[in-house]
Amino acid sequence: MPEEIGFFFENHPDPMLVYEPNSLRILAANRAASEVYGYTNEEFLNMTIAAMRPPEDVPRLLAIVKQVAGQRGAGNMWRHRTKAGKIIYADVLSQPLAYHGAHARLVVIRNVTASTHLQAFVEALPGKFMVLDANDLTIVSASDEYLATTMRKREDIKGRHLFDAFPADPNDADQDGVTTLQRSLTRVIESRQADSMAVQRYPIPRPPEQGGDFEERFWSVVNSPIFGYEGNVAYIIHRVEDVTDFVRLAESPNDEDAESANVHLIESHSKQLATDILVRSRELKETNARLSEYEANLRMAQRLLGLGIWRLNIDTNEIVWSDDIYTMFGQTPTEFGHSIETYIALVHPDDRAAFDAYVAEYLDNPAPTFELNHRIVRPDGKIIYIRGIAELTTTPDGRLLNGVVQDITADIQARQQSLMLAQRLAQTLDSMSDAFYLLDKQWCFSYINAEGERLLHRKYDDLIGRNVWEAFPEAAESIIRTEYERAIADNTAVEFSLYFAPLKTWFEINAYPSSEGLAVYFRDITERRELAERLNQSQKMEAIGQLTGGVAHDFNNLLTVILGNAELLKESLDDQPSLRLFAEMSASAAERGAELTNRLLAFARRQALEPKVIDTNKLVCGIEGLLRRALNEDIDIELVRGGGVWPAEVDPSQLESALLNMAINARDAMPDGGKLTIETANARLDDAYAEAHPDVKPGQYVMISVSDTGTGMPADVIARAFEPFYTTKPAGKGSGLGLSMVYGFVKQSGGHIKIYSEIGEGTTIRLYFPRANPTGIDDTFEPARKVVPGNEHILVVEDDDLVRTHVVTQLKGLGYRVTEAISGQAALDIIKRHSDIDLLFTDVVMPGGINGRQLADQAMALRPALKVLYTSGYTENAIVHHGRLDQGVHLLAKPYRRSELASKLRKALEQ
Repeated sequence: MPEEIGFFFENHPDPMLVYEPNSLRILAANRAASEVYGYTNEEFLNMTIAAMRPPEDVPRLLAIVKQVAGQRGAGNMWRHRTKAGKIIYADVLSQPLAYHGAHARLVVIRNVTASTHLQAFVEALPGKFMVLDANDLTIVSASDEYLATTMRKREDIKGRHLFDAFPADPNDADQDGVTTLQRSLTRVIESRQADSMAVQRYPIPRPPEQGGDFEERFWSVVNSPIFGYEGNVAYIIHRVEDVTDFVRLAESPNDEDAESANVHLIESHSKQLATDILVRSRELKETNARLSEYEANLRMAQRLLGLGIWRLNIDTNEIVWSDDIYTMFGQTPTEFGHSIETYIALVHPDDRAAFDAYVAEYLDNPAPTFELNHRIVRPDGKIIYIRGIAELTTTPDGRLLNGVVQDITADIQARQQSLMLAQRLAQTLDSMSDAFYLLDKQWCFSYINAEGERLLHRKYDDLIGRNVWEAFPEAAESIIRTEYERAIADNTAVEFSLYFAPLKTWFEINAYPSSEGLAVYFRDITERRELAERLNQSQKMEAIGQLTGGVAHDFNNLLTVILGNAELLKESLDDQPSLRLFAEMSASAAERGAELTNRLLAFARRQALEPKVIDTNKLVCGIEGLLRRALNEDIDIELVRGGGVWPAEVDPSQLESALLNMAINARDAMPDGGKLTIETANARLDDAYAEAHPDVKPGQYVMISVSDTGTGMPADVIARAFEPFYTTKPAGKGSGLGLSMVYGFVKQSGGHIKIYSEIGEGTTIRLYFPRANPTGIDDTFEPARKVVPGNEHILVVEDDDLVRTHVVTQLKGLGYRVTEAISGQAALDIIKRHSDIDLLFTDVVMPGGINGRQLADQAMALRPALKVLYTSGYTENAIVHHGRLDQGVHLLAKPYRRSELASKLRKALEQ
């Protein structure tokens, strides 16, 4: 149990138990309980409270448990049996308790078998006597005088059987002392009356230091019963007088000695009777002297223990109290009416009806014992709790209840406070945000809180008492068992995380060993792990973006020169086919390099998109021919166009490229042929879907799905399908950038992508693009322009010497007048000097503190009519925001062909 509850419960001076009312099974026991009853904690947890009672008391126990269900029970006197079989008497208080989320009862036990104070007084009282346990004739106590007379030490005889501590003389053939004493004790138990024995010969063993062997002794014995709470004989007072000297004097043949003892005794016909009379006379004289001392000791015991003595005559209805009760109740003898009715008037109003009924029932059917357990309202308004018990005896004066009463207010208040604290701490444990459970040393659940039930999808009653490895067999084969066993073996706390597949949940677990077993705190970190994965993916994207940005800028500059020169070589080698082939190969390699760079930029969402509001049905139909050329003849193509499909705002060329990439992947997944299906439809992604996919915004989308009947993908491949350079194709068969480019494009377009696949069943990839306003649909098709020359004045701004030289040559070849600058500042100086510049052709990313966008803004401030065409292999955020070109911006992406350069120039100049 938690540290706070465990400390209070474990260290309470009284025995305490927690049990389940239906099964009576013990759920917890404190240290004091183990000390008093002799059971270990593990033994208690395998017992019921019925096992602590003698069998004949169990029916009463079951009746009381049913009677106090859901209520507080106090003042019940019980016989309890220890592990050794010894019967003790206990005063029991019980209270309903919500224990670990279930109904239970807390029991506080006060062992009242023998009071420590009374024990000390008894042992110091004058007289020679022993107290015997009537159940087994073991020695409970002995007076100091008895020990001196019998030459014994208290620790040598206490707890031993009477005839083991005082055995018969083996050399005595008759051994009548043991037999006679045993018969007397049996008569006391059976008759419930005192038994006076005649003077009895009973030799006792001498201690070794006094020579050993047995010494003949004669004793005068009276055995008296003491009754328990149930009216049974619980103890026997064995009172003796050593009359050895009297017996020997009476048996002496010397008449003078006998006369000195008592002349009348000598004349008696029975020496035995004469001796008894002499002994009783001597005892009477001594008893009167001891009586005053005993009464004084009794009064001291009453004061120390807070006891009051009372007597009720059932037949006359008269109550007599000791002065202690008047003080306890705040009454005076004149104020109290000395009847049962006046006493009932003192009882608290809330307890009065129950007590009145109890008294009425008792008066109709008197039992051996009468119990008091209720509250008293004193005249000053103070409320006290009292507990008492009385024994019924029949006398010539009538039937008398003689009893004691004790003020237990302080105990009740302490117990109530303890219960409140226990309940409060238990509620705190149940309301913890962390899931928590306890395992005992047998790996069985002993407690689980509400959050633990929720995370494990199990009920409290289904788990309590069950072995954790049987309840969760998958855990037995996981790191959970390894770490738990290590915590127990090393007595150290452990902390670890794992994915528990049966519950599809990531758990973070802390386990702490204790003397009772293992305390386990655990949390569901699935969402946190997913957030971390998304953050990792985002950081990966950012890193790739930074990498590709730098690579793209420099690589595309080189590719621009290579591709341009290869085109020029091709045109100049028309009459030399063998050399023209090399030029074409160079141009093709440059284009493949440009495609690779663009795919990296697409995955990193750094490409410049030019979205338009399009009709997706028309776009899908338009690429059917391209798909049929790209796929094998043994693959059927089916286009399923949904009716009334909403328009979507997307870059059409990039969408065509994405669909082509997915179609090629589908082709590779169907080496023996199959079917490719492209479908369009409207879709609504609701809040529930968005909650399961945090990167999705709820709303209306246009869905395009690409399905194949190929080999399918396992879950681990699906999880990595969008990673750049990840491929399951053989070496040289794929770059691993196809799906990553599609993923980046869809995300940059504000959409969502989802893969569904099963091994042997094929794969479906669905693309979702936000619905657009239908009024802006752009179905115009811009045909490729022929290379158109010009004669305008163009200012070329490029920091890379090779690219700048190549572009200037290209532009002059197209008929343009060209001025070149190496930086933004140099370009501004030229613009200030030349007023006839028609177009600024500038790189976007340049050193020197002025990028292409800043240059264009300052240049247009000087020359408002100036046209601007940007070029770049990597634009960053200068002219692209949210993945889209700024309104009215013209961009020629590197690398580019001569025809693309000519076309973009004319478009920018003519706008």
